[in-house]
Amino acid sequence: MAKTTSERQAAYRTRHLKEGKGERISVVVSLSAAMALRRLAAHAGTSQRNILENLLTEAQSKVTREMNGDEQTNYYDAISIAP
Repeated sequence: MAKTTSERQAAYRTRHLKEGKGERISVVVSLSAAMALRRLAAHAGTSQRNILENLLTEAQSKVTREMNGDEQTNYYDAISIAP
């Protein structure tokens, strides 16, 4: 029997989470932010996920670039990867 759409999505999420390829997040953002994300992705010809990942990593790089070694250590130690 063929899988339903929700079963295929669940399998995809489980597969990617188990393989350490990602972490699922769920947030509610303003309509203007959601539209901006859609526009940026369409303009760049890429996914919303890719745009969001790039924006976050660029912001982190900017912040950590201005930190000294101890500040960077505290920054990275503040949130552990494992839940």
